[in-house]
Amino acid sequence: MIICVRPNVNLPFKENISIFKKLGYKHTRFDLEVIPDDDKRPRMDVFKDYYDFVKKAGMDFVEFHSFAAMDIDSFKRKAALELEMMKLCGAKVISQHLTDELMKYPDAINAVIKRFKDAGISFCVENLLRDMCFASIEEADAILSKLPDADIAFDIGHAVLTGLDLCEFYDKYKEKIKVIHLHDVIETDHLVPFTGMLRKSPFVSRLKEFKGVVVLEIRCHSLAEVEKNFKEAQQNIKKFL
Repeated sequence: MIICVRPNVNLPFKENISIFKKLGYKHTRFDLEVIPDDDKRPRMDVFKDYYDFVKKAGMDFVEFHSFAAMDIDSFKRKAALELEMMKLCGAKVISQHLTDELMKYPDAINAVIKRFKDAGISFCVENLLRDMCFASIEEADAILSKLPDADIAFDIGHAVLTGLDLCEFYDKYKEKIKVIHLHDVIETDHLVPFTGMLRKSPFVSRLKEFKGVVVLEIRCHSLAEVEKNFKEAQQNIKKFL
């Protein structure tokens, strides 16, 4: 597996990366949400700046993440920008949030997926919570029937909170799952992996066999917490995986 770390969008991007470098992580994620609202430069210019910083840290982008756009035209514009960024940095997987509203336009989404696929990039639809698609096996089947070339980003915390059986879902879709978002759950999610329900979950055996990208999605409220939590995550991964 390839271990990828998620910069917290509420904290400065470059400071996140500096901590990841210090801890010895090699792979990270890019999301347009990490760009602060007060940065008025063109987004491609900001991305190039961030990408240069990541390369100088001895790291690379292996996953992109995209929150759902408000409407289908915004989705298409955002996807076009992300595709150009991914071509520039060589990232090969994007995890996409979709909504029921966007799924009213499957032909438009399929056209976007084809452009990513033609560039050698896996376009992965992420399982979400109940107010967005999809949150069950039945809903996954419905999405994939409309988007046959889409792959899956399997978010562990979302799955637990919506009652998905981790092993059942993984076993059914393992050929489609290209990225796993790894975080733990006690009463809330995005906790350090293997500090909650995952410690005793049979899903750990599936994680050990997974060959794709595993993104550590850990909620942090300060840079000190980033260093503490991602260091603990390293130790837990060595212990459990």
